Amino acid sequence: MMSDSNKFDSLDQSLQLLQYLTKLVGYYDKDESIASLLDGYVEYHKVTCKRDDCPCSPKNMNDKRIEKFKKGVKDLQMKNQYVILIYIVEKTYVLSLTRYPNCIELRIQHALFLFEKMQSTIQALQELALADQEKPYLDQQFLVFRLRKIIEEQMFDSGNLTNVNEFTAENNLREIKMLIEKSTQLHLDFWIKLREDTPDLGKLYEVGLRMLYVDKVLDDQWKRIMKINFDLPPTLLMMYSRYLIDVLNDREEAEDVVERLKNLQTLEMDRGKIINNLKDFVNESTALISISAEDGNFSRILGLNQSCAKMFGYTKSELLDRKINVLMPNIYAQYHDQFLESYTYSQESRVINKERLLIGKHKSGYIFPFFIYIRYIPSLINGSQFFAAIKQERYFKNQAYMIVNCFDMCIENISAQFISLFHIDLNYISKKKTQVSDLIPQFEEFKQEFMSKQGYETTIQYKSRDQFIQQQFQVYVSEIIICVNRFINNQNKEGNLVQTNLTLNVPQSQHHKKDERQAQLFGYIIKLEQIRNEKSILQTPSEYGLASTRKQLNSNQKFIFQFDSKEIPGMKEKIEQQKKQYRKDNNFKLPDQFIYKFVGEYISDQNFQMSAISISKQDETYEFSQKNDDDKTPSSKVEDKNNDLSLGIKTMILIGGQLFDSEEYKNMDIEEEEDGQSKIVGQMPSKQEEDQEQENGNTNVYKSKKTFVQFLKESRSANQSSLTCFRWNAALLIIFLGVLGLLNYILSQQLFLGVYDGYMNVINSNQRVALGQRILWQTVELQLLNQLNPFVDQTKRIAEQRQGLNQSISNFQELQFILQSAIVEGQQIDLIRTNSVKMTGRDQSGTLSTQLVDLNQATAQILSKALELLQEYNPESQFFISYNLLNNYFDAVVQSANIYGSQLKEKLNESSIIITLFIVACTFAVVSVPLITCMFSLVSQNQEIIMKLFLQIQINKVKKLVNICEGYFNSLQVGEDDDEIHRDNEGFMDDDDEVQDEDEEQLERHKKRKKYKYDLKNKRNFYLQFAISMVMLLGYFLTHFLIGDYLQNAFRSLIDEIEATSQLVPNITFSNNVIRQMIIDPNFEVQGNSSYLISSTFVKELYDLNTKIQKEHSSNIQYHNPSYSTHFDSLMKSGACSYLFQIIDIDINICQSFIEGIIDQSLSLALSRYFEDIRSQLQEYHNIMKDPSYIISDNLYNFTSNSTYNKALSLLYTNRQTHEINTLQDLYLRQIFSFTTDLFLQCVQKDVDTNTTTSVAIFIVFLVVLVLIYLFFWWPTATKINNEIKKTTLLLANIPLSLIKRNKVIREYLNRMHEIE
Repeated sequence: MMSDSNKFDSLDQSLQLLQYLTKLVGYYDKDESIASLLDGYVEYHKVTCKRDDCPCSPKNMNDKRIEKFKKGVKDLQMKNQYVILIYIVEKTYVLSLTRYPNCIELRIQHALFLFEKMQSTIQALQELALADQEKPYLDQQFLVFRLRKIIEEQMFDSGNLTNVNEFTAENNLREIKMLIEKSTQLHLDFWIKLREDTPDLGKLYEVGLRMLYVDKVLDDQWKRIMKINFDLPPTLLMMYSRYLIDVLNDREEAEDVVERLKNLQTLEMDRGKIINNLKDFVNESTALISISAEDGNFSRILGLNQSCAKMFGYTKSELLDRKINVLMPNIYAQYHDQFLESYTYSQESRVINKERLLIGKHKSGYIFPFFIYIRYIPSLINGSQFFAAIKQERYFKNQAYMIVNCFDMCIENISAQFISLFHIDLNYISKKKTQVSDLIPQFEEFKQEFMSKQGYETTIQYKSRDQFIQQQFQVYVSEIIICVNRFINNQNKEGNLVQTNLTLNVPQSQHHKKDERQAQLFGYIIKLEQIRNEKSILQTPSEYGLASTRKQLNSNQKFIFQFDSKEIPGMKEKIEQQKKQYRKDNNFKLPDQFIYKFVGEYISDQNFQMSAISISKQDETYEFSQKNDDDKTPSSKVEDKNNDLSLGIKTMILIGGQLFDSEEYKNMDIEEEEDGQSKIVGQMPSKQEEDQEQENGNTNVYKSKKTFVQFLKESRSANQSSLTCFRWNAALLIIFLGVLGLLNYILSQQLFLGVYDGYMNVINSNQRVALGQRILWQTVELQLLNQLNPFVDQTKRIAEQRQGLNQSISNFQELQFILQSAIVEGQQIDLIRTNSVKMTGRDQSGTLSTQLVDLNQATAQILSKALELLQEYNPESQFFISYNLLNNYFDAVVQSANIYGSQLKEKLNESSIIITLFIVACTFAVVSVPLITCMFSLVSQNQEIIMKLFLQIQINKVKKLVNICEGYFNSLQVGEDDDEIHRDNEGFMDDDDEVQDEDEEQLERHKKRKKYKYDLKNKRNFYLQFAISMVMLLGYFLTHFLIGDYLQNAFRSLIDEIEATSQLVPNITFSNNVIRQMIIDPNFEVQGNSSYLISSTFVKELYDLNTKIQKEHSSNIQYHNPSYSTHFDSLMKSGACSYLFQIIDIDINICQSFIEGIIDQSLSLALSRYFEDIRSQLQEYHNIMKDPSYIISDNLYNFTSNSTYNKALSLLYTNRQTHEINTLQDLYLRQIFSFTTDLFLQCVQKDVDTNTTTSVAIFIVFLVVLVLIYLFFWWPTATKINNEIKKTTLLLANIPLSLIKRNKVIREYLNRMHEIE
């Protein structure tokens, strides 16, 4: 930043400084430190910069220039220092470009700076144009192109079209020429493909789509260039008009373009020279002038050519560097500077970039009207300037202008025509104050009429050679109004000045504050147009009369009329009488309403076409009257009502040089090859058809190409129902698949949630069995402790057992509540709700009693007796619990647990929801494929029907269209310029040869082209996309089926394992309780057998149950949750105590030392030791009962007098096996398997939750895919088809309207479209 910007050492130094400054300027209003840095740079630049044009100089950067810049950048609240900084950076860019003019990167940066910081779009476009001329690289070309497009789009979006410069216009012109050539090529390809013997309608449609797109782009580009109001070159107008006629067959639009070309040629004003030759316009024939918009020489003439100086009566040297005001009347000159200054501030005006009619002042002082075209060219290098092209018209010779001051109504300025019209010159006006009333006496009275657009005719009196002369003039008056913020000089359609409003920005202080004022009238511009006495043949028949009329009529007469007097009685006599009277004298007047209709006969005019015609034009109408009494009779009553005037008149058709009666020709048998019906190809619609079309309201459809295209755009397809049906079927398909997917998700979740509930019921029911057996074991243990208490103090142990019993009862109650709340079905209902459980009790006398209750009532009785035993020992209550928990109640709860397991197996084995839904989805997909395919084919037929309409065009007409397009395309290729506005061959068919072409068509036998091909890529793409979509949707059902089926098989396989695992603790507790009850009461029956027999049998069952657990777990290892597998493996391998210490409440040291560390070695070894201890206990009991002299190894307690019973009973207190059994059962196995079943249930819950999460995720993906398929496939496909049908319908607009009018098939299709609307 310390480098000298006036003298860079290298290009890199310049680029580096400018890039850095530009970047910092962007943070000026955001970062105070950067703002301070840049302010310091400005101060440093003030000291170092010694140039005269330095922006830091007060004379170059005054308050007016700062305010002007702020006005252009309205979105910044900036200070003066910032404005100076911007101009310094801009000046640095200019100096750098002066030294390095070929640097493309520097010009692009400069353009971006001008656009973003200085809001100078035109200069930015100029820089980009200069950069484009330096042959940039591809990336630089893209930057130039992209930046230019951004600037142009912003200019068009903001509506600021006055700033669109010549570079933008030239780019648009080049694009238009390129698009015209491309469109012509596509139209030519289209008709060539249709000309083929077997046309491919698919390829024809593809070419038509590209053709429509290019035509739309070309039309938008043309409207855009017309919106710019840029002066189009005549060659382009001629090219576009020929394009409209030859290619688009749009004669109406072409006439508008030709009319514009005529106006341009009539005015002969090459306004493009204003900016195309800024330095060389001195030698141009058009009057050109430029004035400055800079502060130093504001409003001064910078340059003009000789034509302009001569127009105003000056030499060039007399006008250079003078104020432009010298060329204006005083009333304009005194306010013109303020108007220009206002425009340079606001950049808003209605007078720029358009042609206007203004009043100028000649050097002689006389005023004269002229047309002027002004353009504002801002430039920081050359200074902002206004350029204008001036044209003076010749037809102002019989018109005179004057300007009247409204304050005293005196004439201030007059035109030179006042001398010839009124014999009044400028000296007369200047010496004597002439009132407007002296010239127009009735001015005040008819002022409002004068100010109308049509003006007002009045008498003007003036003195000539001492005589007052009165003459009729058409007077037009416009006001000169001065108001704030507006300067308008409007014209009406007749070219008359209607009103002049002058915009003023009156500065009130140095800050240029505006003073809002009311509009004030300053004067009038009066135009006087002399009325000439032109004589007419109708006004003066004596002078110009009937002879001239006859001459006028005969000049265009081409026919000799003859009549068949034999079949029209009295007609010949009347006509002859009329002719004689017609030739009698010139005083004979023509009647107003008497018109004859004739049939023409061909004489010599080769352009004549035989048909029934009505002579209605002025040069073909004969009107006669009589001077006798019939003169008062209306012409409609001249004919005899009894005479049929249609007799003898025939309509003849000229075909091949021969005349045919139209009625006879209609009866000719012309059979079509395809349908065998009688039809004349290309015939015009009959009267009945025309009436029908008129009744339907579509007679105006063929009025013009624009109307026809609008009709096609607004109309729907004639087969719209199939498209609607396709949309609904697609929507229903999506809805059904969505509902099916939702149903699949809901039912599968219900299945697996039911499986989890089934597992929980199985585990809870087996835990209920285990808790019942534990309550029995605890009550018996409490009984034994009370019995031992007299011998050994067992108070502490009794209290512990009571506490454990109380906890077991609470757990049993909670579990029973859970099971009662569960949903039951089948056999479980009979077990719970019917009195099927036999409960046995005993009174104090020892009498047994039984009662049938349901399972819940039986459980309640068990709990009641357990609570009694918790309070106090009662033999009857103990018997009730012991007997029922080892017999009927035990069988009932085991049966309930087995029922839960069986029901769970049935649910998993018989459930076919997942496979059923998958089959339904596949079936629906299989059914929907042909349905959707059929519907799509029906919809596609709409396009085929429309494309087949092109086959109705005769081959000779297609060839003619090809020749016309090919001729125009060849003219574009060779660069021919057609200077004629009207060409002999305008469009496909002119009115002169229309009947001839129609007759040729009628003579030809209609040969329909039956063979054609129709293969669209979009059909193949649709089928492919549809197949992919169905596969994606079926993928959801397949994925859901695979996941669900895997989980279902896993849960089915795990049932046996979890049943065995949950039954182990109840069974080992039951076997221990049976042995204890057998020792306490040898005669106690269990399951209808002796206790010893049941115990012996149960030991084998325990071995089998343990084996089953190990086997099932091994077979189900792939289905287990990893956490459960880890848990099971930790139990069954060495070091189990360390793991057990983490999951249950034990002492690890005791665990490791218990039975020589058998639990720490493996749980399977501990179970085997438990089973062996039971077997040893049974063997010990058997030895005691078999041999009364058998001596036990442990202590003997004499509870009774029976020594054998004492030995057996002592086993429950002192036997080692009994201690190991109770410890393993109550401390280890119960907690281990309780935790195992809980963990298993948690894993099942986790698997169900995982499946739920996966299912939800898959379902969400399915819904998203479903929505995406509908939004991005189905709906776009339907919309695309609809749009393609509309585009295909729009292709009919390429057929000339003359062919459509004569083609019955196309008309019928269009009529059906209109009926739909």
